[in-house]
Amino acid sequence: MTKEKKLNLVSRVDEIARLESFVDELQKDSELDESKKNDVLLVLNEAVMNAIVHGNQNDPKKHVMVMAYLNSQKMTFRIKDEGPGFDPSELPDPLDPANLLKLGGRGVFLINQYADEVHYSEKGNEVEIVIYI
Repeated sequence: MTKEKKLNLVSRVDEIARLESFVDELQKDSELDESKKNDVLLVLNEAVMNAIVHGNQNDPKKHVMVMAYLNSQKMTFRIKDEGPGFDPSELPDPLDPANLLKLGGRGVFLINQYADEVHYSEKGNEVEIVIYI
């Protein structure tokens, strides 16, 4: 049986603080251990931050929708912003020596490291992230 939860965020960076209680609720409804909970929180933080800052350009009139689908084997998240989208293949490699000292540019890399599956919509304004429990 799959359970669904959703969270609608205004495009302001301070809204990211709401993710912790959202993930706490998800943990209550699943067999998510503390280590995986931290992975989920990291991945969601990065995806939502990217959606707010890069997708919606910090426009508080725009929203980021976080959908969570839970079953006994996995958690699937869909994070969608109202921005124009992007092509993840065009992002610079954060491990390239020229990029190592840059402050940003690691969000998508971290998501790919901690998630089991990552899929972007064709438009590039929605990401689906799967984490196996």
